[in-house]
Amino acid sequence: MVKVVIACDSFKGSLTSIEAAEAIAEGIKAAAPDCAITTIPVADGGEGTLDALQSAVDAKKMTTKTLDPLMREIKAPWLMLERDGAKTAVIELAAASGLTLLKQDELNPMATSTYGTGIMVREAIALGCKDIVLTLGGSATNDGGAGMLAALGIEFWCGDTRVSIPRGKDIGEITRFSYTNIYKETEQTRITLACDVNTPFCGKHGAAWMFARQKGATDEMINALDKGLTHFAAVIRAQTGKDITKEPGSGAAGGAAGGMLAFTNAHIVSGSDLVLDLANFGTALNNASLVITGEGHIDTQTMKGKLPYVVASRAAALGIPVLAVCGKCDLDITNERLPFKVLETCPKGMALTIAMQKQQAKDNISKAVTAYMTGTLGNND
Repeated sequence: MVKVVIACDSFKGSLTSIEAAEAIAEGIKAAAPDCAITTIPVADGGEGTLDALQSAVDAKKMTTKTLDPLMREIKAPWLMLERDGAKTAVIELAAASGLTLLKQDELNPMATSTYGTGIMVREAIALGCKDIVLTLGGSATNDGGAGMLAALGIEFWCGDTRVSIPRGKDIGEITRFSYTNIYKETEQTRITLACDVNTPFCGKHGAAWMFARQKGATDEMINALDKGLTHFAAVIRAQTGKDITKEPGSGAAGGAAGGMLAFTNAHIVSGSDLVLDLANFGTALNNASLVITGEGHIDTQTMKGKLPYVVASRAAALGIPVLAVCGKCDLDITNERLPFKVLETCPKGMALTIAMQKQQAKDNISKAVTAYMTGTLGNND
């Protein structure tokens, strides 16, 4: 019997990873009703990670009263699961500090803070979680993680004035910090930062210049934010001896990764690898005949460690063929070095605005997969 494993990222703006996987499964069943299908809902550590993991592992959904990027009260979800007999929390930074929580005219990384995410981390620690998985992606912030750290009890000072909730505009003015009132269990907690970017903390390729514009920043703001991150890194280096500017990925989530590396027991891992491990992807590959992955738009960024590339690399290492489903592909699909075959699902001539509508996207995927599976199974006869 043919066994197909589906491990697909979201089609951003159209379908969640779960919805995309369902459409792929429908396409397979139409061509091969007897095919064994194993679906692993996954994500790259950004938005949607909680929903994907909850579908793949035995996890309890929790809710915390916290604050959004502009300090308004909200309730944000996170997951608690058991690993090796210990409690692990999976927290999306975007759940409390994300772009989707703000209206277009509210976007301003000078005014936003990761403080709300810090509240969530603190509560997870208080509930006995010795391991925190913090997924970074989709942030509306550029505060170097100072807001999150303030929620954990680290005090930041601008001269003689304590900044209780640091925002993007404040980090360039911070002159010192204090660990005196840090939440006591923080130092004994292992924090895993899940992200798929190697962005440095500051500089022309750093957090502000690479990502602040999509968070509402003007050129003038970006320049100020980058100077702020540079200054903050210098203060950290002077007081702790740690140089976070040299850490790949420290610029993730507006520098939140760098701040956590400097002040907590944190380390950075590939978000895709982490989520695949939590979802037991390796076990699912046993006896698989084909792996299907994908995302809305496959391009050069995909090949830099995004989820479809990681899925394909793992499967290819075991000799399992991989099909990457996408709405559009900008890669040279004749390149034999690609770790997957590419299946574009958007029909020629169909407007992007139409193709990205939820039901249309599902239909396009299902029809394309059915045609592919019919041809593949027919060629194997």
